[in-house]
Amino acid sequence: MSPKQSLSYTECAGDQLSTYSLNGIQIFADFYRIGASTTLETETRKYRVTQAYLEMARAFLHCKVIPGENQKTREMPNELVYAICASNFQNAYLAVSSFLISQIGACYKSNLRFRNSFKNHDFETVSRKELQDLPGMLKALSRGLQVRPLHEKSPRLHQQLNELVKEHRHFLTHPSPSSFGKKVSEITEKIEWGFPVLVAQDVIRYFYEETNTSLPDWLVGDSNLFRIPTIEVFDTFETHPQLPLSQQPSRYRRHSNAGEVIDFQFDNNNGSFVLGSEEVQVTMQFSKAGPNTVHVYSDRSSSVRIAVQETNIENIGDPRSYDGSSRVRTARVGDIVLWENQKGRFFAIKLTAIQYPYLSFDYQLLDEIPQWVN
Repeated sequence: MSPKQSLSYTECAGDQLSTYSLNGIQIFADFYRIGASTTLETETRKYRVTQAYLEMARAFLHCKVIPGENQKTREMPNELVYAICASNFQNAYLAVSSFLISQIGACYKSNLRFRNSFKNHDFETVSRKELQDLPGMLKALSRGLQVRPLHEKSPRLHQQLNELVKEHRHFLTHPSPSSFGKKVSEITEKIEWGFPVLVAQDVIRYFYEETNTSLPDWLVGDSNLFRIPTIEVFDTFETHPQLPLSQQPSRYRRHSNAGEVIDFQFDNNNGSFVLGSEEVQVTMQFSKAGPNTVHVYSDRSSSVRIAVQETNIENIGDPRSYDGSSRVRTARVGDIVLWENQKGRFFAIKLTAIQYPYLSFDYQLLDEIPQWVN
């Protein structure tokens, strides 16, 4: 057996740069010298890819979360917890991946016997077809460096790496919506906050130690190139000033003149929903009333009316024949509500379901119904 190869983190002076694709992510490595540095070199800058991913993974570990001046609650938003946790897992995973692929590439370049152990004969194809996951990369690098496989020398660390890979998959390939929330809660509540970073560091450290190579500074102790000291939390969208109609999210408007809206959450967006565009555009407004009922308002339109005793939009004649003298009406499931805009154009909606805070309805621009066209 030939002597073990050693790892090198020295910056390379060469200009041979290769790019490899790993699970859709471009990983860069400079293979100019045996042992490859994990360094991407351009004409003006050098990028230590593995270090960059690892630094980003641990940048959040000691940060403080502070409420913004406009935040009304003092609870950490679930989205922030998820974002930080996902960042830790993803960047720790990428740190290990970039390290393994760069070192395998170095062995592939320098060791003919190792190179011939693969089915394909260029490294780009090898990385794409034969090194598609971390377990495969671990085995390959152990062969290339002629060290004991991780699962034999350190079963516990190997098990932790498998857990990192599994949970990383949950962040990038989401399960069904019904189980996703439960799974994320398990990850964020049961797994130690710095778990991904510690596992990534230990896996990389393993290969340095097994090849009797000095550890780089960024892998020793609690060394950080940078940190994110604070995260400021701002309030949620619903408490911000209302956006102009043209900028409102599509879930609060329909541009078409006929259709169906399912589960409009009317406790958002000040209860407003916009139908149509330009001259026929009208803004409806709702609020909670009683069981299976809602209040409807003319505050953002010209008038609001209920087509009493009518159950079919197509049967409505002149919408002005229904009373429009009140600012607010109470409507129930099955009722047809008529909204008039400032230009005298009418939309009719038929309420099909009301279950607070959601309501569903069919809608139609009355001008397009033959019985009403003059």
